[in-house]
Amino acid sequence: RAWLDAASRIAKDEDARALVVVTHAEPGFGRGLLRDDAYAAYRAELAAVALRFGKPMLLVNGDDHLYAFDRPLADPRTGRRIESFHRVSPYGSPAMAPAIVTVNPALPQLFEARSGLTP
Repeated sequence: RAWLDAASRIAKDEDARALVVVTHAEPGFGRGLLRDDAYAAYRAELAAVALRFGKPMLLVNGDDHLYAFDRPLADPRTGRRIESFHRVSPYGSPAMAPAIVTVNPALPQLFEARSGLTP
């Protein structure tokens, strides 16, 4: 998790407009994985980084095989959703479709996403 902390510090030091993290594994955002799984510390670190960074943060993860564009993290102190944190996950096998992410500077959350799955 040191890499995540280092990336957030660089983004903050350089006054970056946003932070994007790309991973493969779905870190257990409530789709069947137990909360006491191996990803609990990673989710906690993502939440801490998002709160500390205080600007839009996007996690792109695969492995779930279901499209999602959501805000799955909560502030551990208040239980409130972290509004600056978004996660996007594309469809995977057998659907195989991209998640299309747009950076829109006119939006406070900066990121828009949609599935590339065509009917």
